[in-house]
Amino acid sequence: MAQSVVNKNFVGIDLGGTNIKIGILNDAGEKLYYRTIPTYVERGADSATHRMAEAVEEAIEAAGIKREDVAQVGLGSPGTLDLAEGKLVRPSNLPGWDFYPIQSKLAEYSNLPVTFAHDGPAAAFAEYWVGAGKGEPGLIVLTLGTGVGCGIVLDGHVWNGIHSHGGEAGHNIIDTSENARLCKCGQRGHLEAYASATGVANRTIEYVEAEFKTSLTERVRARKRNDEIPKMVFEEAEKGTSSPFASLKRRRAISPTAWSPSFTRSTRPAFCSAAP
Repeated sequence: MAQSVVNKNFVGIDLGGTNIKIGILNDAGEKLYYRTIPTYVERGADSATHRMAEAVEEAIEAAGIKREDVAQVGLGSPGTLDLAEGKLVRPSNLPGWDFYPIQSKLAEYSNLPVTFAHDGPAAAFAEYWVGAGKGEPGLIVLTLGTGVGCGIVLDGHVWNGIHSHGGEAGHNIIDTSENARLCKCGQRGHLEAYASATGVANRTIEYVEAEFKTSLTERVRARKRNDEIPKMVFEEAEKGTSSPFASLKRRRAISPTAWSPSFTRSTRPAFCSAAP
């Protein structure tokens, strides 16, 4: 029988179109360190990868651990990806980063082994392991940030789908009208253009500037940054969701233990529902 990893820690990196999140966990899933740095997409993929490697070094030192106590670096990235080749393909929220071999480059710059994953499935497995889906047979997670990510865990296994595109829910078409909103990928009517944190912020600003009267108007006008808006919208919407979600839980349409709407420190909302 293989022995489990003892006294080992893991560095997690969440690459986003706006920010890069770096954390260190032990093998029990307990957080030892966390920080966020800007992505600076316009500086290019290689610049960002060098900065991620530097941030890994800083994280190890700040967490008070040794490099030999780090078993692995896990890198989660928005799609589209080629997981088998360890590279980005055409990530719409990382323009100019097409076909960059990010897994091998981060391993080279950090001098640590790197596991490469789609950010949505990585988030889903985290919820399955130590989060809202712990103890559930499977779950689906939507991550709402610069884009919309989706992760699916079935019977304890992450479902990546054919060509590493499993869970690319952000590019499902929800509006077929001629004036549908334009997605960053260049096509119209995609979920990401409406429901991502960026999309929510843009739509809210448009409504406020058009003089629609809502409970958000004064808060939005008083904002310091646009990335504060999605959390405001979520907080207002949550006031009206208790009753319908309570009904869903009573009918077992979703698990009462695996529904977890929340915002992370980066104001990124995540919705987790157990698979039936």
